[in-house]
Amino acid sequence: MGFEEYHLETLIQLGLTPNQSKLYLSLLRAGKSTGRTLSKETSFARQEVYRILEGLHERGLVEKILNTPTEFKAVKIQESISILMLEKTRELEQTKERIQSLIDEYSPMEEVTPEKEYRFLLIPPKRLVNETRERMLENSKKSIQLITTKRRFIQGISHFFEIYERSLQRNVDAKIIVNTCEKTDSIGTNKLQLLERYPNFSLRAVAQSKSNILIIDKSEAMITLHPKVDLGASPVLWTNHPELVAVFQDYFQSIWKKHRS
Repeated sequence: MGFEEYHLETLIQLGLTPNQSKLYLSLLRAGKSTGRTLSKETSFARQEVYRILEGLHERGLVEKILNTPTEFKAVKIQESISILMLEKTRELEQTKERIQSLIDEYSPMEEVTPEKEYRFLLIPPKRLVNETRERMLENSKKSIQLITTKRRFIQGISHFFEIYERSLQRNVDAKIIVNTCEKTDSIGTNKLQLLERYPNFSLRAVAQSKSNILIIDKSEAMITLHPKVDLGASPVLWTNHPELVAVFQDYFQSIWKKHRS
């Protein structure tokens, strides 16, 4: 499976149709374009292109530019993912309510063993964000997977170094993807060199992904809504819902595999 197919699958899992996903990625690459040009690039009928663009515009994923002819511009990928994540959250919450209503209606007399509660939390910045991140790292049992910027990574290993080291000593597998830097850059701090002594610690530097995601034990995930700011300065969306965690997991793996050393 090609790298673009991974991206298409991710957008589909987030709630876009295959045609919406293909058109959105085409527009994202182009910067801005007309319906006619997009029709040629995607091989979609022009009427279908305008129908899809209108749907994406209504969801806040595409902007219209009032030129002659009308041009369209994709909203930044970080903003689009946030919009789709919120849509998915609402959808999953509604499904959860319907399932509970179904259970209540047809098995009112049965004693039901409570299932694990799946939650979506929008956590405000600063103290609560850092406490949540610390709890996730401290409780890791099998794996830590992190996509982050160089600046936030340097801040993170400075702040959470002892927790990282304890996790590695428990044989937790830690994989880190650092954005927009090279392995020879100033990321090489003394604390990083200490962590790299552990065989279960791996770091790969890439120059493409600008998201910030932390996944612990493939069972809970945290996405930073404003990844360009300092560590802890942005609100985050936390979830332990398996479907969304799987989306983040697939995204991480696609980048990790593409940038094999």
